[in-house]
Amino acid sequence: DIMIVSPTVELGLERLKTVLDILTDAGIILKVTKRRNLKTAVQYLGYGVKAGEIRPNSGKIVALTSLPPPQTVFGVRQFIGLASYFRKFVPGFSQVIKPLYSLTSGRESFVWTTELESIRKK
Repeated sequence: DIMIVSPTVELGLERLKTVLDILTDAGIILKVTKRRNLKTAVQYLGYGVKAGEIRPNSGKIVALTSLPPPQTVFGVRQFIGLASYFRKFVPGFSQVIKPLYSLTSGRESFVWTTELESIRKK
């Protein structure tokens, strides 16, 4: 995938021409039917990109928060891995998720509490 971003249509078209010239010189052929030009908002790599802002895809957030609570240490590790995908959008993510990490050490018995459930829903 190639994404060309610019603050104006004119600059975007100029950048598009530059990229296409470089690809042509390199012998790379693009499939015209897959091309989408002049979009003001796109979904890209699981994120929504619009007007210089990057936001998480709301569908992915719903999917993550709709998962049933983990039942095992492995399930907690999986959840932490999935949630980490959105860490840049959660201020203080490492502190928020810290109580979940304590379940993965094996030193504590696995008990899913209401506190942990509220963290999972954040």
